[in-house]
Order: sequence, then C-alpha cells, then structure tokens
Amino acid sequence: MTIPYPTARRLCTASEFQLLEISRAKSLQEATPKALKTKLDRARGLLGKWRGLATGQARQKGYTPEGTARKVEWFEEAARRIEAELARREKLALAAAARKAAPLGKRSLPAKAKAPAKSKRQGMPTTKAIETKTKARMARIVKSGALRKRGHSLASGRRNQARRNTR
Repeated sequence: MTIPYPTARRLCTASEFQLLEISRAKSLQEATPKALKTKLDRARGLLGKWRGLATGQARQKGYTPEGTARKVEWFEEAARRIEAELARREKLALAAAARKAAPLGKRSLPAKAKAPAKSKRQGMPTTKAIETKTKARMARIVKSGALRKRGHSLASGRRNQARRNTR
C-alpha cells in the first residue's frame, strides 16, 4: 500500500506527517542509521497510539472511524519501511565486514590495488607517524583541560550577544 500524501497531510499533525515523509524511499536512503532508529521508535509509538485509539473507539462506538483506521495503516507501513531499510543497511555492513575479514588470497582486490605503484611519498611522514602526532596532540588538549573553540564560534556568540543587547 502506498500512502496518499495529500490525504495524509490533511489528516495528520505536522510531526506525524513529517514522519510519513521520512518513510519515503529517497528520504530513507539519505538518513543516518541513528536517525532511522529514532524515527522507527517514533513510528512504533504513533502506531501504538493509533491502534489503542482505534480499539477504544471500536469498543465505545461499535466501529472505528475511517481516519483512525487509515492512520493505523499508514504508521504500520512507515514502521515496516524503516525496519526494512535498517535491515538492508545491517546486511550490507555485515557483508562488508565479512569481505574485510576474509584472507587476502580468497578475496579479489580491485585492479588498481593489486599492483601498488612506487611510493610518491618518499620523505613524507607515514600514516602511523601522523596518527601518533594526532594522538599526542589530543592528549595534550585533554590534559590541559582547556575548552577549545574555533574562532567562528566565538565570533558568532559575540554577534548574538550584540543583537540581544540592542533590544
């Protein structure tokens, strides 16, 4: 079933409609895994809300109003879509981890990676040296306990304060 978005816009609140919008295929692919998990929790919560309301209305009135029944279907579908996207991403991550863990002889490398060219970085620091320098720098920052801010953040704060002072 597809969700008729003009009807959904009319029947749902802004936050409910936003959740339905995010459950579209293109929006799901652009979302981060953490955002998908929070949206899944939200969809399940709304689904529970509307299911409970539907059963209460059915007990009280003897029937479920059409709007409530539609919302139950829409949020079931939204939750199903988000779950499917999370499952797809998890499957891809597991496949990538399996490929990475496979011994070199059993996995095929891209043609460019098979025969490494002569290093053009002679005289340049290695990645290990760079990582060591970075770790040492971060340790100094943590040890000093100083809170570091970038210049644009400080300037932004000053501009905001100036705006508040002019009011």
